[in-house]
Amino acid sequence: MRSWLLFLSLAFILFSCGQKENEKLIPRKKLVPLLIDMHIADAIAMNHTINDQFKDLDSSRIYSSVLKKHGYSKEELLNTMEYYSSRPEKITSIYDEVFSELSLKAEEAKATRNKYHTSNMDIIWKSEKPRYIISGKKSQYPPPFEFPVDSAGIYVLNASVKITDEDSSLNPRITAYFFSQKNDALQHRLYFNETPLPKSRYGREYILVQKCIDPSFTHMRIIIPEYDNEDTAFYKRTEIYNLRVGRLKNEEK
Repeated sequence: MRSWLLFLSLAFILFSCGQKENEKLIPRKKLVPLLIDMHIADAIAMNHTINDQFKDLDSSRIYSSVLKKHGYSKEELLNTMEYYSSRPEKITSIYDEVFSELSLKAEEAKATRNKYHTSNMDIIWKSEKPRYIISGKKSQYPPPFEFPVDSAGIYVLNASVKITDEDSSLNPRITAYFFSQKNDALQHRLYFNETPLPKSRYGREYILVQKCIDPSFTHMRIIIPEYDNEDTAFYKRTEIYNLRVGRLKNEEK
């Protein structure tokens, strides 16, 4: 993959002179978040697992989407970097801020993962099997998992799932929600965020979080995977493992 960030680094050297004062520059307050997203995009482009999950993913597509999000063109970015190539103190200051923000984001992601670690939860339910392997046209996905919930709190659903390219399910996803056995109508459910399941030869861990404080919800239902096929007569190649639900300890309810 061609990295635009490497190209930008070369621009510092190649374009160290000749910047036109009347050409548009990206303001610093907008340049910093743009460069942050560019570095994140670069990490995505270099990640083999992500590239396997999302076909035809390349650097140019990712970086173009970042520039579009921020409302700038490649030419405007290169012109801005050309301007700063002859002003090392300014670009050093900008990148100090960029890397500081990236470090902060990394720490926040680590803190979030640690917060939802099983050591911080009371495990209230585990699937009967530690691993489900579904393979073939006649095989069936597991039926919805259902179990009672008896108190308010922040619930964390944790599962590892692998759906390969051979699996013919349409729009596979994790669907989970709280409901009452007395009234299971759609409008009386409390849903977790619906989570897409990209097809890949690699498994991936998923963490879904939902706060439930309504005592009328008595049960929870998990569907892995939910899909849009009109019938079940299609080839399946899916693995589901480490499926469990916990409630955070010492959290305000």
